[in-house]
Amino acid sequence: RERACRIKRVIRLLQEWLSMIPMSFALACHTCWLEHCRWSTWGKAVPMPWPPTDSAAMVSFMDQRTTCFLCGKRDDCKQELSLFSLNCGHFACRTCWLDHCRWALEREFSPIPCPNGDCNVKLTIGRASTLLNDAAIGIMREIEWRTRLSQRGNLQCASCKLLREPFFPMSLMQTANCVCGCYTCVRCKQLEHAPLGCDDAAIWSRIRAIDDDATAMTEASRCLSLSPSDYEQCMTPSRLIQGDEWKNNIRIMKQYHRVNCRKLEKAVATASRMIELRTVQVLAKLKQMPIANKERHAHRYIDKDWCDLERRFYKSSVALNGPKEKALYLTRTMDYVLRYYH
Repeated sequence: RERACRIKRVIRLLQEWLSMIPMSFALACHTCWLEHCRWSTWGKAVPMPWPPTDSAAMVSFMDQRTTCFLCGKRDDCKQELSLFSLNCGHFACRTCWLDHCRWALEREFSPIPCPNGDCNVKLTIGRASTLLNDAAIGIMREIEWRTRLSQRGNLQCASCKLLREPFFPMSLMQTANCVCGCYTCVRCKQLEHAPLGCDDAAIWSRIRAIDDDATAMTEASRCLSLSPSDYEQCMTPSRLIQGDEWKNNIRIMKQYHRVNCRKLEKAVATASRMIELRTVQVLAKLKQMPIANKERHAHRYIDKDWCDLERRFYKSSVALNGPKEKALYLTRTMDYVLRYYH
């Protein structure tokens, strides 16, 4: 339907142009009309000056489409001398175009502008596949991705690396929720780390990235004053969901409730991280995140909700029945805990 509307719009424009020109020029072949009308990507016809009747001017008019306007070489059957043009009609050979694209990508221009400095038409990623290889198109994608991330208000998910564009200012938020179920801290761009602050969470993330347990214990003792037994207690939730018992349970439940088991698996992984950070904050005696909830007696009920979350986490990671109810109750309990901080 949209294509039919575009065709009707173009036919209407052609009828208007035919009514404005003399009848002696109204009859034209298909080739002349293609020279007269240039089609844009939106399906609109952009009017061009009618080819003049003077033979010298006609030769100049046709040379613009058979000669590179940068190096002056004429169109040839060779691949490097075949002309390429955007919707603006500035034809250039592929060698000059590739040199121009290399110059633009070195300066992180994407989309790439037309080689003609007075032209505003740009080479997009969709059109670049006819001119550039996969490596150059990948560079264009990276440049556009960095440009979008640098814009104020945009945030990259810390788990799946998707770009999140919020519907309201990020200054009003402390965390951003993604479609993958991950919460990202707006301030430090890390995974949700309540109740730890951003600096303490960065230290613990650096410790967790160490593969050797002995080295990780030493680093935890030096940076957070955690004893080896405290470190083992902090790592208990994550080791529980990485053990063979939990993997066997979730594999058995997926045979009957695949969708609900996926939700439960994501909820258990998020809850284990929250309990781990809570244990680190309590055992290391670190400063808790400021409570943003202004409800009455919020400080009194926060410890109760943390204990409820821990109880539901260990209950969900052991039993084999009711994955839908477990995922629902566990997600609801995590929301109860997070509402104190955000």
